[in-house]
Amino acid sequence: MDIEMKPWEKPNECGEMPGDICCMRAAGEYCYEHDPQHYPEYFASKKSYMMIIIKGSIEPQYAVVASAHAALAGFLKWEDDELTYQWSQGIFFKHIKKATPEQFEKAKGDKYGDKVVITESGLDGEEVAIVYRIQEQYPTFLNTLPKWSV
Repeated sequence: MDIEMKPWEKPNECGEMPGDICCMRAAGEYCYEHDPQHYPEYFASKKSYMMIIIKGSIEPQYAVVASAHAALAGFLKWEDDELTYQWSQGIFFKHIKKATPEQFEKAKGDKYGDKVVITESGLDGEEVAIVYRIQEQYPTFLNTLPKWSV
């Protein structure tokens, strides 16, 4: 049975395999041919996503703005993080959830990971959204919150 190899696992056109000293490495350069991050399908295989929690008690026009601000704030906060880089090179998957005020307070807890809490100046600085560091999996509590909808 033939196993399909990913492009970065195959020999290049000169027959060099990953880990070989190729002409690029021999010249002190970086070899992209065997770097999986050089290939779009590598990023497509990663299922990382951004989780945003919107406080369900706010008006829809504020929720939309809060979601946009949260996405940007999360990207800027963790732009040097490896998963954020991978996420930014592919499809920007986001899960936008709605929480009751009680669930929102619980979601701010330390046990749910790194986060940024977004406030809305048009609502006198009320906390309206939470964005979490991009991950491949989030705690069950966050995943079970309902999707945000109007």
